[in-house]
Amino acid sequence: MTTFCVDPALTYRLQPNPDPPAAVPEPIDYINRLPAELILHIFMILHIPRGRIQPPGFRMRWIRVTWVCRRWREIALGCGMLWTSLTLFKAPRDVQAISTLLNNTRGAPLNLNLRPEGFEYFQSAVNPILALAVLFKAPEASQVGSFIKLVGRPIRRLVLSLDAGQPELKFCIRSKQLPHLRELAIMRLTPVVSGTFKGLTWLTVNNVWAHPETTLYNLLAACPNLETLVIRDSLPLCERYVVQNPGDLIPIHLPRLRDLRMEPASAWDLGWFLQWIRLPATAAFHITASYAGYPPDPDEFEGWLAGHLFPQPLNALPIVAQARSVAVRLGSGTPGEEFALFGSSEVDLRVHENERSWSIVVPSFDRSWNFPPAGVDEDDDYDESARRLPDCCPHALAELPELIDPSRIVVLQMHVAPGLPVNQDWNKWLASFTSLRYLIVGGTHLVARILVALRARIDLLLNLEVLQFCLAVLPEDPDNAYIDPVDFAAWVGLRRLIGRGLKAFSVRVPAVPTVQTTALAAQLLSHAVAEGVGKPACIVSDTCQSCHFVFDTGESDEDADGSSQASGENDTEEWAVELTRS
Repeated sequence: MTTFCVDPALTYRLQPNPDPPAAVPEPIDYINRLPAELILHIFMILHIPRGRIQPPGFRMRWIRVTWVCRRWREIALGCGMLWTSLTLFKAPRDVQAISTLLNNTRGAPLNLNLRPEGFEYFQSAVNPILALAVLFKAPEASQVGSFIKLVGRPIRRLVLSLDAGQPELKFCIRSKQLPHLRELAIMRLTPVVSGTFKGLTWLTVNNVWAHPETTLYNLLAACPNLETLVIRDSLPLCERYVVQNPGDLIPIHLPRLRDLRMEPASAWDLGWFLQWIRLPATAAFHITASYAGYPPDPDEFEGWLAGHLFPQPLNALPIVAQARSVAVRLGSGTPGEEFALFGSSEVDLRVHENERSWSIVVPSFDRSWNFPPAGVDEDDDYDESARRLPDCCPHALAELPELIDPSRIVVLQMHVAPGLPVNQDWNKWLASFTSLRYLIVGGTHLVARILVALRARIDLLLNLEVLQFCLAVLPEDPDNAYIDPVDFAAWVGLRRLIGRGLKAFSVRVPAVPTVQTTALAAQLLSHAVAEGVGKPACIVSDTCQSCHFVFDTGESDEDADGSSQASGENDTEEWAVELTRS
């Protein structure tokens, strides 16, 4: 048969194809070729709760994968671990669904997030409960205690949280009922411990306030083998409670502790807490000390760093004395970090970003309360000036060598916002840093004073190899010293003549610098090149929130503390689920 093209514009004839058309290959089902182990691993990733709390029962989002095909459903039903995490904060509409879920676990240990209404569905379960989080009201405390007594023996992780707005509640936690407990979290409860939890390695205390000091003391004394301790907004108010016989308290030794986190902690109570705790030399700590709107009076900052915040630092926090890298920031354009001190036992130029370092942060020194704090008589002279950081700044800088061992410091960073006072005897201050090799100074006024001290004594910082200045706009303050590039060149030249020349010099400026800053940076770098300094560089960066920010010492009615003493608005259920994730 002869065929013609349907297009009339084409006049040639089309010859028939003698060969039959080739069969179209079937599409390859790559998903079904995946091994069951890999599909199960993907299911386990989907099983991890993300965002807010997962719906309970068969409404859990990951269960939708069992609706795709028969093979996926068989794989999911064959793995009991997929069905072990159950959240039940409300009475279930379908009780049979709970039984089906328990059957699918195939006897695997359970991870439960419950309210007391859900206890009855798990009291007779054959599965051991490995992790339990309970959110309850004060009248339900006895019911919670009875459930823990019944199912507590295999529990390794326990989260106990009292609903917000409930009256004060004392809750007894007995070591005999929880012999295998490894992790414990408590929220809004007054813990009363019975026995010693020798196996407990991780403890979180959240929002435990208005209780005698010995509450937290007794809890820590019953956990001698802690490795991680997290204290959130839970130190006692020292203005309200006073230990009658402090001599009866014996310092608590935690020889295995590796990480101490206090975020936030009352800055007024921090010193009391550190007096009664002894950490190993390798334990790191991260502390956010909040004044909650009523910082010390201006005349009370003497001895602030080495006395008020850190009494007996060598006993409580021995890692501080082993620091080789230190970074301090005073004043910040970012709310919630007016003072920050970072340290590390390693030589680290980015000590403020190293997770293994230790840190202490004070969010704000601003006064935001219109009445004196507890313990201060209204008739007393309570200074109501809003901003107290200018009063703290000179003392914090002067007392830094008393807190650390300056002879061990190899890396030192100081970033101070222009506008803050930095008057010190810098000759004496720098003389104690005999091993310093890397120095980063931020804040134009601080750079000027450091240069004056170095120019006056050529024997200061003889081991210095790398120097960096972090420059920004000068505040309108006639008292600020002037950075003289000629003096800088003379100092660099003298160091080269005595065989102590710098190996590297750089200047850090903001992304949009002022004309004065640009000119100053260019002059400093040109003098460094002329004097033979290696690796001169100008770094453009806005990461420094202190040196590129002019501190305003004016009155402020805003509270920049960044912390809250009242935690009743927290999503307690989400907090409980977060702590019980495997």
